[in-house]
Amino acid sequence: MIIRKSALIQYAVIYLMMIYNGGVLYYAIQGERPICIQAISYTIILLGFIALFFNKGKYNNQYCIYISIILTAGVIIVRYTAGGVGLSALVEYLSCIMMAFLAVCVDKNMFSMRMINVAYCFAGLSVVCYLIQLFSPDILKTVLVPFNSTFSYNDWSAAAYGGSVINVSYTAWGKLFFTMREGEMTRNLGIFTEPGNYQIVLNCALFLLLFLPQFHSFDRKQIRRRSIVITVAVLTTQSTSGYLILLSYCIAFFFVKEYENLTNIRKTILGSLLFAAIFLVLDYNIRGNDSLLYTALIGKFFSDGNVDMTASTGVWRLGALGTSALIMITHPLGAGFDTTISTIQQRLAGSAGGALMSFGAALGVIPFLATIIWHIRPVIKSSNLTTAAKIVFMILFFQSTMAQSKVFYPFIVSIVILLVVNRRNNCLEYNSDASIEVNL
Repeated sequence: MIIRKSALIQYAVIYLMMIYNGGVLYYAIQGERPICIQAISYTIILLGFIALFFNKGKYNNQYCIYISIILTAGVIIVRYTAGGVGLSALVEYLSCIMMAFLAVCVDKNMFSMRMINVAYCFAGLSVVCYLIQLFSPDILKTVLVPFNSTFSYNDWSAAAYGGSVINVSYTAWGKLFFTMREGEMTRNLGIFTEPGNYQIVLNCALFLLLFLPQFHSFDRKQIRRRSIVITVAVLTTQSTSGYLILLSYCIAFFFVKEYENLTNIRKTILGSLLFAAIFLVLDYNIRGNDSLLYTALIGKFFSDGNVDMTASTGVWRLGALGTSALIMITHPLGAGFDTTISTIQQRLAGSAGGALMSFGAALGVIPFLATIIWHIRPVIKSSNLTTAAKIVFMILFFQSTMAQSKVFYPFIVSIVILLVVNRRNNCLEYNSDASIEVNL
């Protein structure tokens, strides 16, 4: 077995992508040693630009430069016209973009396989730990290191004796390979602060596995095994966004003619989904409002027996989306994050998510449209993807950025960059006899 230097670097950067994709370790370090996160972010950006300008043979692509210029110009303009945005926001965007760029270009021919393998290994580990978390969490508490999470609740017990409210952080366990947190003991967080962040990583890996077979050489048995484990991990996150994206994958994968040669894989995945559906229905009939199906879907879309998109967390996201749209109309050049956030909270306190729309409200219409075009243009123009797969990617992108708190997720960005730097025109087919190179 040959372990190449590029493999070690690529695996390290992929893990770093996970941390920047909403990993609990990112916020833990940011709270304890913010200078470390800043140093890593600046280093990633610097390395990205050095690679672009001084190693053109390997990193010869200017696509990341275009969005970097637009974002930088947008931040500078808003900074001097409205305020409320600074260097930290720009560094966050550029670090996620350059991190994905470096991860892909270290070895663009092996990135897809390695990214899928990383997601597959973490998915398998998280499912095992999740089952332990459900039935015997004390076992994990003895193995994982406890810490105060960034999530908290207000303790009013002292108010009865004349005291004031106390803000108490939820205790969490584990940062590197699996995270368990009070208040989310029935959901699989992986190594992330929220299930919504974890499902992005899983669904991105599943997208590469199912819809871009040209970029990996897994045989059918390997594809089945990885798709089942990753799908199960998505289901255990109980993320509504994750379920909707996974549903779009199923529709595209099972009903598109281009994938007719994948009948066996379809049957395996369909059987797994059928088993999961039966389990969810039984769980709902036994546990009712505490079941996985209710907490992930029914409770978020239905209220008092009627369809209600504002049920559960939906109202907060809709509030952020609507207010951000109004700000973009009244401030097309950008209102800054201070004004945007305060306006959203004034209209509906507690509003959250809607990152793409609030990004547009803060930085203006031009960066907003440029970001959308930058993400979807390579996908639309790609000859490696079917029409259904292109639609699926747009669902992945818009659902993730509209429902969550970030715009540039490294794993979504990596798919865009992979299509840009690795242009191939191979036909869409799996080779069941494909031999897998042992190189890591």
